[in-house]
Amino acid sequence: MLMTVKVFEFIMFLLSLLAIPLFNYYMGTFWKKEKWFYYQSFVWIVYVSWHFQGEPLAANIAMNIILVFLMSIISYQGEAFEKLIFSVLFYTTWMIIEVFCEMLFSEIKVPELFYQVRLLGTIVSLVLFAAVIMAIRRFFSRFKHTYELPLYDKIIVFLIPIGSLVVVDSLFRITLGHLTQRRAVLWAIMSVCIILMLNIGTFSYYIRLAERFELKKSNGLYEQHISYMESRYKEHSELLEALRDLKHDTKHELLSIRAFATNKEFSRIVDIVDAYLSYDKVQTDKSIQSGNMVMDEVINYWKDIAELYKIDFSVSLMVPCNMGVDGRDIIHILGNAIENAIEATKNLPIEERKVNLSITYSRAIVKMIVSNPYDGIIIKSSSGEILTKKKNKKNHGRGLNVIFRYVEKYDGAAEVSTTDKVFTLKILLYIS
Repeated sequence: MLMTVKVFEFIMFLLSLLAIPLFNYYMGTFWKKEKWFYYQSFVWIVYVSWHFQGEPLAANIAMNIILVFLMSIISYQGEAFEKLIFSVLFYTTWMIIEVFCEMLFSEIKVPELFYQVRLLGTIVSLVLFAAVIMAIRRFFSRFKHTYELPLYDKIIVFLIPIGSLVVVDSLFRITLGHLTQRRAVLWAIMSVCIILMLNIGTFSYYIRLAERFELKKSNGLYEQHISYMESRYKEHSELLEALRDLKHDTKHELLSIRAFATNKEFSRIVDIVDAYLSYDKVQTDKSIQSGNMVMDEVINYWKDIAELYKIDFSVSLMVPCNMGVDGRDIIHILGNAIENAIEATKNLPIEERKVNLSITYSRAIVKMIVSNPYDGIIIKSSSGEILTKKKNKKNHGRGLNVIFRYVEKYDGAAEVSTTDKVFTLKILLYIS
């Protein structure tokens, strides 16, 4: 059935009204809506009148952009230049889709179906444009904040769609033969120049984005460092408070030990130390005898503790009597390492409770390896530091930090690895 001109124009007018909800849906992605005033209706009437009016001539393009920009100024809150950019993007996107559909459907050369083909092209372009608008809104809805751009960046973003408009318009004119050969060459040269400038601008903008990314990356690292230092400061403050209390209590204990030592009541001294260590249920059998007295005492103590929890404690030692390591440092490093292993193992099923300890000495290097199974759960702080699972975190969870601190004294290294639910601590001490 043939379509009359009036029917075609009426349907095109109705379709042009769809610009209103599409515009509001698009602009509502970026800004809040203002109250509706009577002059907004007037601008919409003018816009609808101009839309779908002939081919995309320069005057028609400019007028459509101006009207879209005016509607954004009247209807939405926000900065004017940003609205101009998004208005140009709005019209550019629609124009590109329209030109695409126009060129696509221009290949259907059936004179009696001229209006039907144009109407179909318009409907398809509207559907495609609506899909693009929905995709834009879905993408930008993920961002909760809008970011202020420098003026240079705004100009670059503004010129890209403007240049695209000129290039697309030139392509449309040349393809459909609306220009003479001489004018077509001039439009082509102008389009090439615009594309060249856009590429130069894009390259410049890329450099600025790279610099901004590096700055953002540096700021992120700086913030992480500040967060880490704050957490360390808090932990150190709590530790100092605990040390003050410990120093106060220990002073009285040492006074008692000194009095018993003066009177040669050594059994009383042992009782005080055992009570201090909660050692009353342990009877050390001295099964480990490497010749290094301090190391043997530490290992035998924790070996007996392991037996209380039915933990299989395997020990391999290849060390001399004097390794050149301060006995107090051995107590702190080895004691904390074994204690952590027992704490992680004692609540596992009995058949899985196992701690392996290996210590070797070669060419002034002490190598310690402590490994044990665990439940597969590692709790870490925001800075990556391993935290204790105990409820009393003020009095526990310092073991690894103590180990790392004493390892640094010997310019050594400590490495933690967790594979297949096996926790392994490797320590190297370099003896000068």
